[in-house]
Amino acid sequence: MSILLTISVFGTWILLALGLAAFGVLFLHRLGGIEANWRNAYSSIWTGFALLIACLMVWHFFLPLNGVSLLAFAAIAALALAIEWRWFASLLRRPFDWRFAAISTLFAFWTANQCLGKGSLDDYLYEYQALRWFHDYAIVPGLANLHGRLGFNNSHHLFAAMLSSGIWRGHVSHILNGFFVVLASVFLFRAVRDIARAQESSLAGSLFPALLVCPCVGLVVFGTSLGSMISTLKADVLVAVGTAVLSCYFLRWATAPSGTRESARLAAPTVALAAVLASVKISGIVFPGFLAAIVIFTELRRLSREPQDRRLVFGALAVAAVLAICLPVRGIVLTGYPVYPSTALGVNVDWKVPAPQAEAERAFITSHARLHAIRGTYNPAELPGLHWVREWARSAAQTDRINILLPLVLTLISIPMLFVRGSGMVEARAPNAPPQWAL
Repeated sequence: MSILLTISVFGTWILLALGLAAFGVLFLHRLGGIEANWRNAYSSIWTGFALLIACLMVWHFFLPLNGVSLLAFAAIAALALAIEWRWFASLLRRPFDWRFAAISTLFAFWTANQCLGKGSLDDYLYEYQALRWFHDYAIVPGLANLHGRLGFNNSHHLFAAMLSSGIWRGHVSHILNGFFVVLASVFLFRAVRDIARAQESSLAGSLFPALLVCPCVGLVVFGTSLGSMISTLKADVLVAVGTAVLSCYFLRWATAPSGTRESARLAAPTVALAAVLASVKISGIVFPGFLAAIVIFTELRRLSREPQDRRLVFGALAVAAVLAICLPVRGIVLTGYPVYPSTALGVNVDWKVPAPQAEAERAFITSHARLHAIRGTYNPAELPGLHWVREWARSAAQTDRINILLPLVLTLISIPMLFVRGSGMVEARAPNAPPQWAL
C-alpha cells in the first residue's frame, strides 16, 4: 500500500509539473519566443505557478476553488500543450542526461514516500479549515471573525484548495510541500553535476546553488521532533526552497550582459517567482519584494530593446501587479486589514476583525517564532525586547530549524551582486562564448 501511495504522489507531481510548464511555456514563448531547452522548461514551471496563483486569486473573488477550477486548469494546460507542441517536441529532441534524471527520480520517490507522514497540529487547527472554506465558497468577507487564523492570507492555500478534489480531497498536504522541494532540488542537483564535470563555462555559477543542496534535501526530514513538515500545509518549506531558487535566478540575472535578450529572459521568471513567494507568506515579503523591485526598476530603464524582450518584461510585470493588487484586497475582504494580523492601514468595513484580536494573533505569531526562548503568548505587552536573541540563535543552530534558516541566510549573498553588475563582466567574455554566471 505504501508503494502504491508513493507512486500516486510521484505521478501527481509529474502531472503538476507538466501542467505548470505548459502554462509557463505558453506565456513566455508567446511573449518572448524563448528557446526550447531544459533550462527554459524549468523556468516555465515556476512562472506557470505564479501565473496560476494570479488566476486563482481573481477566480476566488467570484467562484469557489473546487473541481471546476481544477478542470479549468487541466483544460487550459492541455490546450497550452497543444498550442506549444512544436516547442515541447523540440525540447524532447535535445540531449538528455539519463543518469542525472535517474538520480533525480530516486530522490523524488524517496521524498514522495516521506510525504506520506502525518500532518501537523496547524493542519487540523486552521489550515484544512481554510482550504475547506476556499474549496466550497468564493471568498467570504470577515471569515477571520470565525477563527483568527483563517485570515492568514497565504496564497498557497488557493493552490491546495484547487487540488483538494478527487483522490486528494482531505489529503492534499501529502503533495504540496514535497513537490516544491523536489522542484528546487533538481535545480540544485544540476549545479553539483556541473561542478563534478568541471565545466568551466558554468562552474562559477554552480558554486552558490551547490551550497544549498544539503539544506534543501534536509527539508525532507525537517521537524522530525514535532512531526515532519514535508507532509503539512505550512508555508515555511515552500518559502525556503523558493527563496533559494530565487536567489540563484537573481544572481544569474545580475551577472548577465546588461541590456541583452538574455537579461530579459532571466528577468521574467525572477520577477514572477519573487512575486508569488511574497504572496505565499506575507511575513516573507521583504526579501523577494526587494529583489523584484531591483529587477523591475533595472529592466524598465531599458525599453529600447527588441519588442519580444519588452513584451516578456511587461508580461512578468503584469503577473506581479495582479498578485500585488489582489493580495491586500483579499486581506481586506477576509479581515478588514490588507496585511493582517498587522492592524496597519485597516479599512472601516462591517466585517472588520476587532483590533485587539488582530494584535493578539500577531503577538502569538511573534512569540511562537521565539519558541525556544519564551512561551507563546497572545498578550502584546508580554513580548520581550532583544533578550531572546541569544537563546533563540543557540537553539536554532542545534535543531533542525537550521534547515530553513541556512538557505535564507545564504541568499543574502546575492545582494552584493547589485554592485558588481556592469560592462566589465561582459567585456571579459569572448563574443561567441557561452554565458558564465560568474559569482
